[in-house]
Amino acid sequence: MKSSYNDNQLVISAYYNLAIELARSNNPDDIKESIRLYDQILKLDPNYKNAWHGKGKAYSKLGETEKATHCFDEIMSKINSAIDSLQETFFAARDKSLEEKAKISEIVQQLKEIVKEEQWQYKKLR
Repeated sequence: MKSSYNDNQLVISAYYNLAIELARSNNPDDIKESIRLYDQILKLDPNYKNAWHGKGKAYSKLGETEKATHCFDEIMSKINSAIDSLQETFFAARDKSLEEKAKISEIVQQLKEIVKEEQWQYKKLR
């Protein structure tokens, strides 16, 4: 039986909450277990940016900067793809109302701010 979207969301939420708690530990085994949980989340939803971020922070905590960098690069790639997609939607929306265009423009600006924040966090962890 194929699992539903809601079932996956419940599993993701449970794994994510547990991974966060384990990653707070100073015990390397707990941190490694949090990474395993983040991997399980990413199998269910490869675009789940919070899992990539948590995994990157966990790798950083273990001193595995190359693996942490890969996780943060994944976040940036996904955010940039989302921005590109929104911009394409914005420019294709010639028949949209000014209000709809303003909403899309606001979302693009918010995403750009997120990108700046993620880049700052990324540089801080390097």
